[in-house]
Amino acid sequence: MTLRYTITLMLVLLPLGAAATAHARTLHVNPGDQIQEALDSAVVGDTIVVTDGTYSGTGNRDLDFGGKDLVVMSENGPQATVIDCGSVPFSSYRRGFIFDKGESPAARVDGFTFINAAADDFGGGIKTVESSPTIANCIFDSGWANLSGPGIACLGSPAPRIENCVFNGGQTDFEGGGLGCLASSPVVENCTFVECASPNGGAVLVLGYYFGYPSGTATPQCNNCVFDGNWAISGGAVYAYDGADPTFTNCTIYGNDASPGSAINVWNATAGLDHCIIANGTGSGAIDCDQPTATPALSCSDIYGHSGGDWVGCISGQAGTSGNFSANPLFCDAPNGDFGLLGGSPCQPDSNSCLALIGARGVGCGGGHTGPYWYVSTTGSDVGGTGSFANPWATIQHAIDQAPNGDSVLVLDGTY
Repeated sequence: MTLRYTITLMLVLLPLGAAATAHARTLHVNPGDQIQEALDSAVVGDTIVVTDGTYSGTGNRDLDFGGKDLVVMSENGPQATVIDCGSVPFSSYRRGFIFDKGESPAARVDGFTFINAAADDFGGGIKTVESSPTIANCIFDSGWANLSGPGIACLGSPAPRIENCVFNGGQTDFEGGGLGCLASSPVVENCTFVECASPNGGAVLVLGYYFGYPSGTATPQCNNCVFDGNWAISGGAVYAYDGADPTFTNCTIYGNDASPGSAINVWNATAGLDHCIIANGTGSGAIDCDQPTATPALSCSDIYGHSGGDWVGCISGQAGTSGNFSANPLFCDAPNGDFGLLGGSPCQPDSNSCLALIGARGVGCGGGHTGPYWYVSTTGSDVGGTGSFANPWATIQHAIDQAPNGDSVLVLDGTY
């Protein structure tokens, strides 16, 4: 089955500038074509739609928008569209995209899986340098970077917006096994970091100052993100230092391993955590501060089940204040990645003093389909369907009603 129509629900994601071009075109790239050729021929405001398949070799890696505000999107999502960068770490290095010519949020990469991506410096999958593209609905699978960011590395200001992405199994010899923020402040929403590894910051590095980017700051925002099973020597999920000040809102940080800071380690830096769950880390206490005078500020957060203690060390004075507590969050099936909450969880809105959801997932188990692509088919069901490609819904209106704001509804071939 192939895409017939794209419901305009997805347009809420496009910056206004992308729609402002008078004669914007839609270009199509098919297997055997080169994405870079389409990028070179496109003009500002154009959309490049990449059809299902695996794209590799010259013209399909080290891709460059050339400073133009374009949209490059897959037709049917990251499961169907793969960019194989063809890297061999320590031998040949090829990344997916580079943005280093001041691209704006109207420059958008949407809906790809990146494999065999590697960099001898920063950003195996995507590297941004003083540019602010939008990166959405992508999977960064087992990437590599010698220095930081096997998935994405952001250097300097302005910085990108990263949404609905998965960072899986990235590794680096230095810092930030999924995402590197070096004097950069990206907005990261609805992303998952799983089983990434690095000496410092298993999933994320946040560095306040980086040589060559003195005007940049490192105040990234992470909202509704999950950090699951990442590993480091310092900061199992996150390592922040040299003036960094990241904030985490409605995040779930589970099963990470490091000492110091099984979840987060800060050095000459701080962090803010609001409505977050930090649970079941190993190696040391949940949060470690190498300089106690720069203490992270927590509110409405649940820290529970760490082998080295929960509210200990530099955050010990915050237990029981500002809505903070320590209780089993009652995940549905955390070892298998289901961070939905069981009924009766202290993190559901009516069970805590903040009267709000704590963590990245609400009440409800079974995983199910979580988007950001929702499918409609003439063979689907609005009753038993989940909106996935394998189990689609039957009617367009039902899909529009059910899909979260900013997601895409894909209508498969047929008569409706």
